[in-house]
Amino acid sequence: MDNKLLSEKITTSYIGSAFGDAWALGLEFCSRDYIRDNYPVIEKPLGYMAFNQPPLTYSDDSSLLFCATESLIGGFDLEDMARRFSQWFDPAKAYWSARGEIFDVGITTAKSLRRYAKGYKRAEFCGDDHPMSAGNAGVSRSLALAFYTLGMSLDEIFRHTMLVSSITHRHPVAILTAFYYVVYIQHVLTMDRFHAYHATNELIKSYLPSTSFSQDDISALDRVLEGKIPDLEEDKVYSSPYCIHTLECSLWSVFRASSFRNALDRVVSMGEDTDSNSFLACSIASIEWGVDDVAQWLPELARYEDICDLSKRFAASLSGRYEN
Repeated sequence: MDNKLLSEKITTSYIGSAFGDAWALGLEFCSRDYIRDNYPVIEKPLGYMAFNQPPLTYSDDSSLLFCATESLIGGFDLEDMARRFSQWFDPAKAYWSARGEIFDVGITTAKSLRRYAKGYKRAEFCGDDHPMSAGNAGVSRSLALAFYTLGMSLDEIFRHTMLVSSITHRHPVAILTAFYYVVYIQHVLTMDRFHAYHATNELIKSYLPSTSFSQDDISALDRVLEGKIPDLEEDKVYSSPYCIHTLECSLWSVFRASSFRNALDRVVSMGEDTDSNSFLACSIASIEWGVDDVAQWLPELARYEDICDLSKRFAASLSGRYEN
């Protein structure tokens, strides 16, 4: 992939994912039925609903992606990345927050970053590995790794993903979900979403037996790896903060869509953890279709120019690494 195309893909996916996150934030925690009864069609950005934020304010999903990216621009340094996460979590700094305010911080993320701030453990051991801690926050920021690890071996991709997830989410299923997402995004860069799904499944299925994960952990990905997601009935697709649900919901929404806006509308209508689900779905949809069908609202996205600048700086730091 040449440098110009790589830069375009990074910028489009960063803007697309943050836009999806921000568009959906106002309806976070709302049920599927509530959204369909009250917001069957969303024609403009919603504001002052969940967390009382202005329209097009992105959440922690985007903030931690941007923190991770700033760190990766200087090379892979897990302690530096964790420090940046802590700077975001500090209300006095609110580093890479949308509007200088911290909100919607998950319990697992908060506990892990408090451990780090107290010097409790090295970054890679700060994440929670409790069975109830397999949330989705470690997945969304892995979008940066999809670009940073391009051209690396699966072992290297897995190691990078495991370490970055483990800053806050060290549960095996959370790590596996982030790993799948990274590999899938890399395939979407060069093929359509359906061929990318098949290719990713074949690659991941052949790789997982070489890892130390238990069969119980790996089985959490069964519906994804068996290729069932495109054909699921809607009532069999869940949209909770559980990392597997977020992956399945985002994939399903994109597979059923025909454009970026269509994917966004579908994933928001699924309710519950709308911002995280929309982040993932829109990161994929933006690479597949671009973001032209929401272009009128992009300048209103919180820190839009800063996100564009960050994306370009990140691309420049990777320049020449993956040309073919």
